[in-house]
Amino acid sequence: GLGAVAAGMGALAYLHLSQAKASAEDREFQSALVALRSRLGITRQQGFVLHTESTRRGWWQWGQPAELFVIQRSYLEAAVRLELCHDFDVTHFDAFCLGLQLSDSQARFEGSSSPAFQALSRWVLEVAESLIRPNLDDRKAGPPASRCPLKADARFPYFLKFVCKARIWSEGDHALFKELRRLAKGFMDDVAGLCDQRFRQLRGEPGGRELVKFFTSEGDAEQLVSIRRQDHPEVRAVVVHDEAAKEASLQRMTRADSGGVLDEDVFIAQLVFRSRLLDPDFQTRVLGVVAAHSIGGAPQPSSSLPSIVPAGSVPTIESTASAS
Repeated sequence: GLGAVAAGMGALAYLHLSQAKASAEDREFQSALVALRSRLGITRQQGFVLHTESTRRGWWQWGQPAELFVIQRSYLEAAVRLELCHDFDVTHFDAFCLGLQLSDSQARFEGSSSPAFQALSRWVLEVAESLIRPNLDDRKAGPPASRCPLKADARFPYFLKFVCKARIWSEGDHALFKELRRLAKGFMDDVAGLCDQRFRQLRGEPGGRELVKFFTSEGDAEQLVSIRRQDHPEVRAVVVHDEAAKEASLQRMTRADSGGVLDEDVFIAQLVFRSRLLDPDFQTRVLGVVAAHSIGGAPQPSSSLPSIVPAGSVPTIESTASAS
C-alpha cells in the first residue's frame, strides 16, 4: 500500500544521503592526501609512488626520476588522518616517518636527513603547535590555518593520545622535541603574562589587597613572606600550643621510620569545629552577594542565624574549655 511505498522512498532517500555524505568525506580525504603529498614533496614527479599505483613508466614520464620509492598507502593514510585530526594508527605513522627518513640513499650516506623527512618534520611540528597552542582569544597570530576540526578543549587530549607517542620526536637526538619544547615555553610565557595581568587587576579591586595578604606580605625590605600555614598568626585556623609542639617533636622522633608523618587528628578537629561555627554566616553572606545581583535585590538576613564572628574572636580550644 501507500505505507510501503512511503517507507521505500524514505529508505532510498536515506541511502542517497548516506552515500552523498560518504562521497563528500572521501573527497575531503583524497584532497587532503594530494595536498599532503605535495607539501612533503612525495609525489610521483618527485620519485614517490604508493604501492597501489603503477610503477610502469609512460613515454610522457621520461623526465621523472629513474628510481621510484614505494610508500605503503596505509602508512600515508595515517599521516592524512593526523592532518585531519582523526584517530590514526601510530605504528603506521611511525613506519611512514621511517620510510621518508630512508628514502634518500645519498642523504643517508652523508649522514643527513632526506628532503622529504625534513619537510615531514616541519609539518609535524606545525600540526603539534596548533594542537598545544592555548586558547587566548586569538591574541597572537598563529601558524597557517589547520584542517583540525576539533574544539579547543579537545586538541591537547588528542595530542597526548596520538601525536606525542610518535617516534619522530626522539629522532636525531630529540631535535624535533626540543623545538616543540621551545614553542611550549613561549605559550607558557604568554599564559603567565595573562595571569600576572589578572593578579594586578585583582589587587586593584575592592578587597584585593586583603586577599593578597593571605599569600604574600610586603616587608620593609620589599621581601615577600608567604603565609601558607594554617597556624599563622594572621590565619589561626588551627592553634598550636607549646605543649602540642613538644609532643609533635617527640612524635617525630619516635616515628622516624615512617617518614616523620605526624598525627593531625587534633588539628582536623579544630578545623571542623571552626567550620561549623562560621558556616551559617558564610552561607548568609554568599546568599546576600548573589541576591544583590538579582532582580529582586538582596534579601533580609534571617534572624535565626548568628551574626558574623568579630575579627580576633575566632574560637579556640582554650576559650571553649573555659566556657565549659
